[in-house]
Amino acid sequence: MNNILGFNFEIDYTKLGLMVVAFVVIVVAVWYSIYRLRRVYRRWLFGREGAQIKKSWTEVEALLARNEDMASKLAIMQADTVLDQALKLRHFPGETMALRLKSAERKYRKLNNVWWAHKLRNTLSHELGYSLRRGEARRAVASFKAALIGLGAL
Repeated sequence: MNNILGFNFEIDYTKLGLMVVAFVVIVVAVWYSIYRLRRVYRRWLFGREGAQIKKSWTEVEALLARNEDMASKLAIMQADTVLDQALKLRHFPGETMALRLKSAERKYRKLNNVWWAHKLRNTLSHELGYSLRRGEARRAVASFKAALIGLGAL
């Protein structure tokens, strides 16, 4: 028997251990349920348009796989358009892709990596003689893909 502040009590360590294990199991189950629900919510959020985004993304990857300069440029432009569509579907405010990307950046910090790819897309569309390197094209498309995965569109 233990005596603390005049109270006598006994500790049943078996029951205490079982309660701790039960508490940990419940916390893990709740965490896992929330994790799964967030994934389902992201899929639901994009709905039918999500299928269109995935189809468009398949076209981007096909363009990039062609190993042609013009196809790589088109792949970057199409990837930028796909990301812009995903941002619109998530209802991020802004008149342009840049403004939507800036407002989305507040919520999704990983979108910060997309700015380089978006600027490359702008360079491709405004400079006629820009010579695109193969590594640049792959890196830009990978940035757009990571952003789309982060948004839950892919």
